[in-house]
Amino acid sequence: DDSSNTIYNVGTINTSTGAISWQGSNGTLWSGASSFSQNSFVYDDNDDKWIVAYRDANSYAQIRALTYDSSNDTITAGSVVAVKSAATSASYNIAYDSTKDAGLVIYGVSTNAVYFRKWTSSSGTITLGAETQIINTVPGGSANPIGANIVFNPIVNRFLMVYGSTFNDGFNTRTRRTVYNSATIETNGTVTIGNKGYHEV
Repeated sequence: DDSSNTIYNVGTINTSTGAISWQGSNGTLWSGASSFSQNSFVYDDNDDKWIVAYRDANSYAQIRALTYDSSNDTITAGSVVAVKSAATSASYNIAYDSTKDAGLVIYGVSTNAVYFRKWTSSSGTITLGAETQIINTVPGGSANPIGANIVFNPIVNRFLMVYGSTFNDGFNTRTRRTVYNSATIETNGTVTIGNKGYHEV
């Protein structure tokens, strides 16, 4: 984001040395000033698209598909899809399950709430599932979006969600616990949350 446009560059990785060589000039993904903060990328290998989630200038959560053309090293952006048309927290991430051809995006909209939505991409058209709040079982605490992140483990075919927890110790409100849970996209497309727990920090 150069304050006027959202830009990109394409690099080639030398697999022997690890060095990256970049194009001589940048390209423009989309025009107009729009904050491109807290961006998170995954590759949808079934749809052959890069999926990017980010917060815009209004701190709204957005998602769109990117298409790479190897013939001229250009990237084009699909239509923007609003994940949440309200201010979201600074932690905002996505992950993808290639076996179910679907992913999850995790985000927060207040200091004490964490949500997720399922997403799919077909020819670059992104479809979102319903917004679901994550209710954790940590005693005396509520989910906090600080540090919210999500990854997919292909060995066990589950997502892992990690975030904070806000609780009152009898004197003050504190955020000290690292909270986690698993998530599974079932064959019928529903999302199951389980394996909740926390770690004191």
